[in-house]
Amino acid sequence: MKENDLLKIEFETWCESEGFKVQKEQVFKNIMGTDRRFRADYLLTLNDMQIIVEINGGHWISGRHNRGKGY
Repeated sequence: MKENDLLKIEFETWCESEGFKVQKEQVFKNIMGTDRRFRADYLLTLNDMQIIVEINGGHWISGRHNRGKGY
């Protein structure tokens, strides 16, 4: 198992221990009022609060803000 996978498992375990409902790979248009098809790594829900979490995203898909080679 890769170190990155272990960190994700640790993150998910911690979120659940703090009472968050953890949902992986959520499409923005399912979360927010938008037609954008971007995906977030996680959607954390606690009571009526929702938090979108992205971990090092978009670097290898020619994203506009960062590029993998330069990152």
